[in-house]
Amino acid sequence: MGEEECILNNILNSQWD
Repeated sequence: MGEEECILNNILNSQWD
């Protein structure tokens, strides 16, 4: 897994929250 993907996932998760 990559850090960039983790960061992007974090941003998306914040939007859906």
